[in-house]
Amino acid sequence: MFKDLHFKTALITGGSNGIGEEMVKKFAQYTKTVIVGDKDREKGEILSKLFNNVHYIELNLGSVNSIKQFVQKVTNLYSHVDILINNAAISKGDSFLETSFEKWKETIDINLNGTFYLSQLIVKEMINHEIDGKVINIASINSFASEKNASPYVASKGGINQLTKSMATDLGEYSINVNAIAPGPIKTDTKRVYFDTDPVYTGIKRGVPLGRPGAPEDISFLAIYLASNKSNFIHGETIVVDGGFTSYIRQD
Repeated sequence: MFKDLHFKTALITGGSNGIGEEMVKKFAQYTKTVIVGDKDREKGEILSKLFNNVHYIELNLGSVNSIKQFVQKVTNLYSHVDILINNAAISKGDSFLETSFEKWKETIDINLNGTFYLSQLIVKEMINHEIDGKVINIASINSFASEKNASPYVASKGGINQLTKSMATDLGEYSINVNAIAPGPIKTDTKRVYFDTDPVYTGIKRGVPLGRPGAPEDISFLAIYLASNKSNFIHGETIVVDGGFTSYIRQD
């Protein structure tokens, strides 16, 4: 299954932690090469030592120069990328009235501007090498619905949803599929303690019809499918993975 991935190169941003880390581990099982682009050098290098086909290159999506240098290294070392997964993002919570412009700008720069610019550079390389590429953006249920004290994040993820549609519209003629995954509450290692102790997180399961948060594997398996030829006619979609969370109106 997914044999078409065996000779391909996947690039995953934010691949050192959380959902990104799980995707790196999953793609390492299916693809020839996985490139991890992340600021967390320590975790990135640990992953590269765990898997012979995983390679870490430092990337700061908030810096145009860092993005340029990163893409140059990628193209020099690996010629081209078949699969791009835009996963890296930050979230720094403040209410709308208390969010500083600096915090707003940092979030938009990394989550939206950086994703746009990196995608543009990588996709141009796909086109130059006549690659029928796959781009998978990691959006969020906050692409559709807000939550308190997260205006920069919510705005950036709404932008990712629309950027996905715009990219799909423009890139279809080059046989490059573009889709997004919108995770709901996912119990990653870094959030595990909150799901176990924080009332905001422990209460989430009451709003999820399945009665539990998701796991990183729920996202990585879908990413594998979207990266494969089996999803070739899925294009411009943002697929929600939230256990029914956004479809359920609680009345208690």
